[in-house]
Amino acid sequence: MKTLAKLLLSIACVALLTNCQKDPIPLGVYNSDQTQLFTADFIVWDFSGVDNKSSIERIEGCTRTWMGEGNSTILGEFTVEMTFTCFIPSGETCGNFCDLTGKIIALPSGDELYFSIPEGRIACNTDFNCDEFQTCFNDEALIVGGTGRFLKASGSFWPHAYIHNGDQNNWFANFKSEGKIRLNMIYSTSANDSDPNENPAP
Repeated sequence: MKTLAKLLLSIACVALLTNCQKDPIPLGVYNSDQTQLFTADFIVWDFSGVDNKSSIERIEGCTRTWMGEGNSTILGEFTVEMTFTCFIPSGETCGNFCDLTGKIIALPSGDELYFSIPEGRIACNTDFNCDEFQTCFNDEALIVGGTGRFLKASGSFWPHAYIHNGDQNNWFANFKSEGKIRLNMIYSTSANDSDPNENPAP
C-alpha cells in the first residue's frame, strides 16, 4: 500500500513540474485575429506651407502635409497626421497622388495607428454635397501596425474624403472612414504591470 502511495505521489509531482514548465498565460487581455468594425470621422487642414513651385515642378510631384483631429469607434478622440506626394498641375484641383503615409494618435494614451495609401486619385466630386466639397478621393487605406494597443494591427478602410478647395486659410477636408481592423496585441489590465508593447519599433 505504501509503495502504491509513493508511486501516485511521484506521478503527481511529475505532472506538477511539467505544468510549471509551460508558458504562463499573460496577465491582461489577449486579442488574436479579432476583427472589428473600424470607423473614424475627422477633419484635416493643409500644413504644407505656401507652394511656389512652377507648373512643371508640380507635375513632377509635390509634397503635401495634412493634420487634424477626430473621433473613432476604436481610438476614441485622436489627432491625425498624413503626408503624400501629389501630381496636380498648377491651377487645377484634380490629379494623382502616391505614397500617402499617416498616423492616428489616440488621446490621451498616445498609442499610434499607422496607415498608408500606395497610390490614388483626387477627383471631381459629383456626389455628396458637391457645392461645398469640390473634390474627393476614396482609395483603400491599408492599416500597417502601430504602437501600444495597435502593435501589429492590420486591416483596411475606405477614407471617404471630401475636400473643400479654398485658399490655404480656408482649405479643409472631411473624412468619413469605414473599414475593418484586426488587433493582435497583448496588454496589461493593471496599472502596476509593465506593458509588453512598451517602446515598440515603428
